[in-house]
Amino acid sequence: FHNQNDQTKTSVKPFNLCMLLAGSEGTLAFVTSIKVKLSPLPSAHKAVIGVHTLSISETLYGNLIALQFKPTAVELIDNHIIKLSLENRSQVENIEFLNITEHLDKLNLLAIEFTEPTELELQEKCNLCVQKLQEEGIGFHFPILKDAKLNSVWNLRKAGLGIMSNLKGEAKARSFVEDSVVLPKDLPSYFAEFDQICKENCVDTIYYGHISTGEIHKKPILNLQNPKDFQLFSSIALRDAQLVKKYKGSISGEHGDGRLRGALIPFMLGDQNYKLLVAIKNLFDPNHIFNIGKITDSPPMDQNLRENPNIKQGIIKSYFDFPETDGFENAIKKCSNSGDCRKSHLFNGAMCPSFQATNDEYFSTRARANLIREYLFTPSNFNHFLKQDTIKTTDNSVTYLEYNEEDIFKILSWCLGCKACKIECPSQVDMTKLKAEFLQHYYDKHGIPIRSRIIGNYPIINELGSYFSPIYNWMVTNKKASNLVKKVIGFAPKRSLPTTQKCSLFAWHQKRSNKYLNNLKKVYLFCDEFTNRNDTEIGKKGILLLEALGFEVLAIKSTFSGRTYLSKGMLKSARRCAEKNVKLFSPLISEETPLIGIEPSAILSFRDEYPDILKGNLKYDAVQLAKNTFLIDEFIAQLFRNGEINRSKFSQDHKHIIFHAHCYQRALSDKNDSITMMQIPSNYKVTLIDDGCCGMAGSFGFEKEHFDLSQSIGALILFPTIQEREKGSIVAACGTSCRHQIKDGTNEPSFHPLEILFDALL
Repeated sequence: FHNQNDQTKTSVKPFNLCMLLAGSEGTLAFVTSIKVKLSPLPSAHKAVIGVHTLSISETLYGNLIALQFKPTAVELIDNHIIKLSLENRSQVENIEFLNITEHLDKLNLLAIEFTEPTELELQEKCNLCVQKLQEEGIGFHFPILKDAKLNSVWNLRKAGLGIMSNLKGEAKARSFVEDSVVLPKDLPSYFAEFDQICKENCVDTIYYGHISTGEIHKKPILNLQNPKDFQLFSSIALRDAQLVKKYKGSISGEHGDGRLRGALIPFMLGDQNYKLLVAIKNLFDPNHIFNIGKITDSPPMDQNLRENPNIKQGIIKSYFDFPETDGFENAIKKCSNSGDCRKSHLFNGAMCPSFQATNDEYFSTRARANLIREYLFTPSNFNHFLKQDTIKTTDNSVTYLEYNEEDIFKILSWCLGCKACKIECPSQVDMTKLKAEFLQHYYDKHGIPIRSRIIGNYPIINELGSYFSPIYNWMVTNKKASNLVKKVIGFAPKRSLPTTQKCSLFAWHQKRSNKYLNNLKKVYLFCDEFTNRNDTEIGKKGILLLEALGFEVLAIKSTFSGRTYLSKGMLKSARRCAEKNVKLFSPLISEETPLIGIEPSAILSFRDEYPDILKGNLKYDAVQLAKNTFLIDEFIAQLFRNGEINRSKFSQDHKHIIFHAHCYQRALSDKNDSITMMQIPSNYKVTLIDDGCCGMAGSFGFEKEHFDLSQSIGALILFPTIQEREKGSIVAACGTSCRHQIKDGTNEPSFHPLEILFDALL
């Protein structure tokens, strides 16, 4: 880079290739190793002022005031994200600091972080900043957040990308002008002009970002299958580039140009500078094999979009309704690739167990979501999947990856169906539901595999086995006999099998059901297939406990919950179970006579899957029934909170319990209800095993190809916590499969929370 023919005496500073490669986006060279320079960690004295504002313009002017005090970060969270967060269960704890009692429709957030050497200096800096904002008429509420509350602000900000995916309908927040940056002082003017462009075209836009550096992420909401919106995709990008150039900014302040914005580089840099980029590309990569089309020779920005008006996507007639996304197709598109499912087990949460145990992208939730989307939104695959002959037209410039249904079937087999993604993913991708939907369509074409049929119909096998319980139990417990059974089914040899009870819970209850007919308070107990035949003793204690609390427990002969069918994607069979149960219970269940269940995965089906799998009047009945259906832990905990349970009826002994919550309880209920229930005895203290999955997930841990992964998942957090617990402490877990895994993985006994409370009765 130094002209050897230059005879001048001027010194030349050595050229640092890193400066060139850092922004080349893989177009010039492979990087095989990197030396990283670390900065000292900031002071532990941190606080965030969560300034509530009434407009984005007000927020941007507030940013200029905040910068006078040298903050460590300033971020914008707009009204769209705040409103979507209020509907998102994964954000419940993160939004507690928000004042939503006034101005909700206008509320924006200006998050200003300060880091100071001492707590006193920190508080003084926050107070001065708030005072200045108030003097300038910026903001109406100024909470100063520290410690865990501070993290909630940044967690909310981080989740913004995923939260946007929850917009209903075909119009989505699109990433194509989200990376523009100008000087902070120019940001209010730049924003006003860009916002006017959007308003002129009747386009709503979501705003957020690092406004302290002059970068505001902009996400216009467009339906790219609509020709008008598709045209706006390019025209808004061009007008934004013109605007950015006017303010001497950059269209790629953080994320790079890529192929999407590459076509705008000649305009932004000018022809002469662009020719220099081409020359550098040819020097480093003369054969153009590194990331073709990035930065140089980029195609038009709308050429390779997954969605465009030329792709006439059909409608999938799904078995589940997907009301939260207006259809199955939109549910498939929800994954924003934010990567929350790639969290280590060392962080909070249980998503995604298979990724946490393997640290392999293939086993992550987003890998499954992306593969399903890539497959189904390739028109030829779509028609093949639905056995349709409808001809679809497509833009020939779009290149699709080739996948077949077996690829999808294989990758979905590693999904535990734990529903952690439903609660922890900011986009609320319910992979369990998507998996079940895909599997039923797969079965429609290819038939149901033998093992899936056996697992799906396990409750029937269990019932039949109960008539010959001594023989059945010998077969599943005798080493040689059970190994033969497991080999035939395809279960892991090291996994123990559950036994069955000759007398069911329902039969036991019927023999004594007229004992409490005079009680005014009544509840119906759902005798699910697992409690009825396997955990019968737990069911008995549940009934006796409810009676001791003053309830008459009623039960009717019902069918199975359908949980085993749902877990294997046998949705036709699951729907039949749902139809029968809703017809049976909906005339009987009300606020005065609720429906109570013991096994979380079974009773919570009434709340989660039943309303989405039923049609017509039965759907309405299922929605009403769900409102008065409770896990027994929920029901008893609420009684206690209402002051309807007297603690003096229970033991005063001191006990320490460590509790592992069921995955469905985390996603669809509240793990704290079990803790509340077990702490009704005054001196019982419960420690929650707050994170991690047991790895069993119904039949997943039984299946031979999944056994090792199942054990690896359990060994991340659950098994060591149990083995290292305080001497004399008790292990509690709600689900049948959870307790089975604890037994197989640690050889330690575990108890249902209601057993612990029942045994504490005086």
